[in-house]
Amino acid sequence: MPKRIEVEYEGKKVAAEQLEYTTSVEPWAVYELEDGTQLKIKLILAKVFRIIDQYLPNGDPVYGLQVGNLPVFSYAPNLSKESSAKKEQQS
Repeated sequence: MPKRIEVEYEGKKVAAEQLEYTTSVEPWAVYELEDGTQLKIKLILAKVFRIIDQYLPNGDPVYGLQVGNLPVFSYAPNLSKESSAKKEQQS
């Protein structure tokens, strides 16, 4: 049974139901940045709720999320401060 909570929606406090969930797939989004760095990021779902008696203009229920993200960077070797220091020592 969903837990009743209070959330802010359109500038006012409204009743909502916090919904339980299970993770079925949690993929990484991977981006290649122009400096050669690879950014991998994953969205971490913390809370899902449905606002009671609130609907979009098309009649769909209104849902809300609380999320975090987990970024992981793989830097290009030439961007490392250590790599730059080694180049200076070799000169």
